[in-house]
Amino acid sequence: HWEIALHEFGGPRRRPGLWSKVFAQAQGNEEIAKANYLNARVLELLVPEEFGNAQIAMWLDKQETLPPAA
Repeated sequence: HWEIALHEFGGPRRRPGLWSKVFAQAQGNEEIAKANYLNARVLELLVPEEFGNAQIAMWLDKQETLPPAA
């Protein structure tokens, strides 16, 4: 899952909405934003959609960085 998320981040398939959100929450810090993006995407890939999206939204709203995904 990490490889998929990293490949997606570096290519044209990066999700613009998710990137915009993590970038804004990182206050323009690209390193933090990238870490948050990768963690969020791995969690989305690992967790069923109905649970994952709610959990990811909660973490993004409450934290500057997400907890590492498994």
